[in-house]
Amino acid sequence: MNTALGRTETAYLTNKSGGSVAQGDVVIVDIANASAFTSTTTSAYVNGVVGVVLEPNGIANNAAGLIALGGWVPVVNLSGTGSIGDLIKCHSVAKQGVRHAAVQVAGDFAQALGTSATPAAILFGTVQQGGGSGLAHSYLGYNTVGASLETLIEKRWYAKKITPSTSGLLLSIGAHVKWQADFGWNFQVSVFDDNSNTPGKLLAYNVMGALSGLQSIDTHQATEVARWLDFPISSYLTGSASYWIGLMTIVDTAGAGTTYPGIYYDGSGSDRYWTRGNALVTDPVIETQTDSARIYSLRADFLS
Repeated sequence: MNTALGRTETAYLTNKSGGSVAQGDVVIVDIANASAFTSTTTSAYVNGVVGVVLEPNGIANNAAGLIALGGWVPVVNLSGTGSIGDLIKCHSVAKQGVRHAAVQVAGDFAQALGTSATPAAILFGTVQQGGGSGLAHSYLGYNTVGASLETLIEKRWYAKKITPSTSGLLLSIGAHVKWQADFGWNFQVSVFDDNSNTPGKLLAYNVMGALSGLQSIDTHQATEVARWLDFPISSYLTGSASYWIGLMTIVDTAGAGTTYPGIYYDGSGSDRYWTRGNALVTDPVIETQTDSARIYSLRADFLS
């Protein structure tokens, strides 16, 4: 292997693709022939080393020439135009790469330095196998502010069904709430499994200070302005499986009376609720549940 001008890692390889290749063509190291390369029609190829032809006049079949494996190349042949900084992976058309916007995904081997279909590029020297750099953030549930406001009932759990399309990590549960009086409140959040389209067993629980009085929200600090309020809780969710996220509030100020915070909602939903006589959490499958016929502004922060 050589390094051209201190910028490009190259190898002198024989063309075993069955046809000629041109400068900028995308190729892979051949695993069937020694010191050789071939082409692939596997989209987002990840099972070996990806290179780009450097020879200005191309390389005939069974002839040898320089293949760039890492660093700068003057041209890479792509399926279309795009933006500077696009990431590149193998296309399903032989000898072409296909570009896409960030973030990196499995199969990425280069980054485009121009907007044309034949830009200069930087080869990474390795092929992205997927995983952490392809993480995506989303909200599960109802990430919309409802048109109506309902006053929360103390020690009542409000629950919403969620079904992630892919596996990932639930990071927090949030609700769009509004304070309606100058009192302190504790919020508790939970994750439950699904029991025939109703909340079943408890899977994760964040006390949020309900027993110790810590972490209470006081409207001296949180003015009476509606906002999304997220509460940290961590639970791994399996893709295509259904779960329920839940929220409950408890008064943290003696003599608070009946003026509780409110949660926003829309109608024609199927969120559920149940009311307990104390602040303890249980498996809701043993509780008397009610279909609220509402869609509460209740969401889960999700990373997949």
